Amino acid sequence: MRSIIKAGQTYERIDETFDSASPLVDEKKEELKDEDKVVESNEPFYRRYPKSIYFIVGNEFCERYSYYGMKAILVLYFTEILLLSASTATTIYHTFSLLCYLTPIFGAMLSDGYLGKFYTIFWLSWVYLIGSSTMSLTALPPQTTGDPYFWGPALGLLLIAIGTGGIKPCVAAFGGDQFGKHQTNEVQVFFSIFYFSINCGSLLATFLTPILREDVQCFDNDCYALAFGVPAVLLLVAIFIFVLGRITIGYKMYPPQGNIVWMVVKATGRAIKNRCKGKQKQCEHWLDYAADKYDQRLINDAKILYHVLIMYVPLPVFWALFDQQGSRWTLQATQMDGSLGGINLKPDQMQLLNPLLILLLIPIFDNLVYPCLKKCNIRCTHLQRMTWGMLFAAAAFVCSAFVQFAVNTTVVVPPESTESGVTLINAAPCDVRMVPTNGAWDSVVASPYDYSEILMTTPGAYFLNLEGNCSSIGQSTNVAADFDGGEAYRIIVAEFATDNGHELVAVQSPDKYEKPDRGLAYGSFIMTNLDPEREYYTVHMSGEFDYEFNVTKQGDTGFFISEWELYEPVDYTVCVMVNESYCEQLPSKFKVKAGAAYSVVYQAPHQGAAVMEVLETVPANTVNILLQIPQYTLITAGEVMFSITGLEFSYAQAPASMKSCLQACWLLTVCFGNLIVILIAESSFIPNQALEFLFFAGLMVVVSIIFALMSTWYTYVTPTHYDDIVAEDEKEQLTNGVEANETKDPNEFAMTNPHDTTEGEEKN
Repeated sequence: MRSIIKAGQTYERIDETFDSASPLVDEKKEELKDEDKVVESNEPFYRRYPKSIYFIVGNEFCERYSYYGMKAILVLYFTEILLLSASTATTIYHTFSLLCYLTPIFGAMLSDGYLGKFYTIFWLSWVYLIGSSTMSLTALPPQTTGDPYFWGPALGLLLIAIGTGGIKPCVAAFGGDQFGKHQTNEVQVFFSIFYFSINCGSLLATFLTPILREDVQCFDNDCYALAFGVPAVLLLVAIFIFVLGRITIGYKMYPPQGNIVWMVVKATGRAIKNRCKGKQKQCEHWLDYAADKYDQRLINDAKILYHVLIMYVPLPVFWALFDQQGSRWTLQATQMDGSLGGINLKPDQMQLLNPLLILLLIPIFDNLVYPCLKKCNIRCTHLQRMTWGMLFAAAAFVCSAFVQFAVNTTVVVPPESTESGVTLINAAPCDVRMVPTNGAWDSVVASPYDYSEILMTTPGAYFLNLEGNCSSIGQSTNVAADFDGGEAYRIIVAEFATDNGHELVAVQSPDKYEKPDRGLAYGSFIMTNLDPEREYYTVHMSGEFDYEFNVTKQGDTGFFISEWELYEPVDYTVCVMVNESYCEQLPSKFKVKAGAAYSVVYQAPHQGAAVMEVLETVPANTVNILLQIPQYTLITAGEVMFSITGLEFSYAQAPASMKSCLQACWLLTVCFGNLIVILIAESSFIPNQALEFLFFAGLMVVVSIIFALMSTWYTYVTPTHYDDIVAEDEKEQLTNGVEANETKDPNEFAMTNPHDTTEGEEKN
């Protein structure tokens, strides 16, 4: 962080100067006075930066940990605990993100119009805390017992959206308010530091939360209650730090200016009405038609606001791509191989790359890329940087599409509702052929201790004939099977010793023909030649993770079969408890790979050696998860150029009375970006995920070209500063013979304490 701050000592603005002679502002162009010029200071950084910003940055770090920690596991919480489909989970995830970036407009109205930034942040942080605590409490039983309810998590997410969204436009703007009028370079560095703190919190949260979720077990399940609870505690710490800053150092606090958003809306309506009626003489700008009722300062501020908002129109598409890191890209990672030697990366941990790369790339761009461009006399304005950020995001989605094409080769398609899947598992020492007596399909053949390819057939009742070609056992057996639509089944056949010798016996059992979530693997054990008098046997699996489960007797068939379980992808030693004191070890290790489904056949020794075969009926993930690194690198570079620049652009171009408002409008583009993802995900008009990634990439390229063309005619403006407004108001009051202290806004006194400063004073 120090290197970023230090860069502010010599860093000069690469962007063109915000032109005070913009045609939007009805003022004559004048030469800047010496006191109005931005002068580089040689003072140490700790003297040039208000002490209060460190409390604001600390608050933002803890708040971002809370937000990203909760969000990192949200999709998996939806699919594993609330039992939602991947598509529904994606939709709800982006709906939540949409709300988080829709509510900032209401936070801005509260801040600029009624409460001021400090109290808006303070009170909405408590709403936020209640929502985070609700998420933790609703992750306790009975929520984790397979009978989940959605109203509790929905309430928690709604409160979080109100809280985090409401404070979003205020915190960055409140930090910018701590600087003086001429500290232009310091403000630019502050926004880099601010974004740095956001990603420090995000990095730590994205790393620790999946560990708390999966490696800590509670209530016989992943500990989502703890994973959601820690972010709630960090949010409480954020509130404490924020209040501590006011008590010890004090903040520069400006009184609210009234409901500025509503006044702009009314002035806009007045201008349109007057222009349509033609009651006034021709005006240079259409908003000037409202001058008969509203003062010129409001009209000028509204001109600047609309001038900037036009540039925001194409921006949601960038966020539509960016926010898929937590949904589509995470789901892509669940279909990839996370094994790296002895380490297994969890799919949700890949999101760590974004904040980690942000921390690396911010200093590189601020201290190397931008200065090099300046030395090469290459202009790089705010809008040009944002255009390049969009193109980098498009390149990231091209990379993700190629990765998805490779992933698709290992993806299996589960049976649809109109079909059933059937696989023949052969635990006999000879080839076995399965034929339905009604001739519904051709014969299916499986080699000894092997399985057949899955067969999709019509749901219903079948009578199956199974024939073996070994002379040492009975030649055939029959089994009655009943298949439901949308389900997969195994027909398991094995040889058993009887009074008449050996014969084939078959049984129907549920199958798993789908990819497991979270980069785990499915497994089910099939055992024969065990004591038929027992009802079950206990099996122990030991390795980096330990599991214990039962294989239960299947009627009078002689088979013992376990339920399907999820396992971590590591190597296991397996043993069967043959009695209370002895666990008989199986002859070979069970090597589990991510994304696979295994039917493990074990034939206990009976007139011969034991047999163990691991049948991988669903192929393991083979595409390494590290192939996601290029796409994360590209989109993070795009984020540095787009998001940090846009944050500063929104603050620098905003009139003093609309700082929070324009920050909220910037965040509103994120809201509409998530809406784009929701519409496309719900419509499912692109069934192939790789093609959907390419669609987003192409859309981003088109929007980048449009934005680049729009930026060529954008004129940078120098909006009013708080200090200018105060000076102008005091001058007007003195001119009218009224003492300034008699006309102070009473809200201003309600918002201050002995440490706070107001009306442009700066406390160092």
